[in-house]
Amino acid sequence: MLRYRPGGESMSKMVVSDACLKRITSFLASDPRFDHTRRALAEGGIDLDGSSASLTAFATRLLLINEREYVTAYAAHNEKISGRTVWMKYDDGFIVLGMGDLEAFKAMQSWLYQLDLEESGDWVAQVINRAAHDLAEMIIAALPGYDELPWG
Repeated sequence: MLRYRPGGESMSKMVVSDACLKRITSFLASDPRFDHTRRALAEGGIDLDGSSASLTAFATRLLLINEREYVTAYAAHNEKISGRTVWMKYDDGFIVLGMGDLEAFKAMQSWLYQLDLEESGDWVAQVINRAAHDLAEMIIAALPGYDELPWG
């Protein structure tokens, strides 16, 4: 299954790296502007309390969603994936410190790009999509000259 980027460059689905999953999880678990995202996840039974166990569980959940989409896309080709588990701990450098908004946004977009949000219906994917949208708005609003532009 090919997906297209703006400009017509094609790209196929893939299973994202552990580093990408770490960036998403670290950002959502630690950025105070995303308390609403953590609350939405908690309502569904996912508690990003900052413990190694909660971070690993959430990153593994993201991995499993990504793998399910990948397997669905390539089932006709009988391709198999490793079924790896993401093992992350604080002492292994789980939390990505000093990550900027653009890096976090790119990680979320990389993960979301692998999904068919309308088809999957996964509520976690919808929460991540909303967080990415919110972050994009924050990034745009911080651009030089944005506040000087007329409203409406």
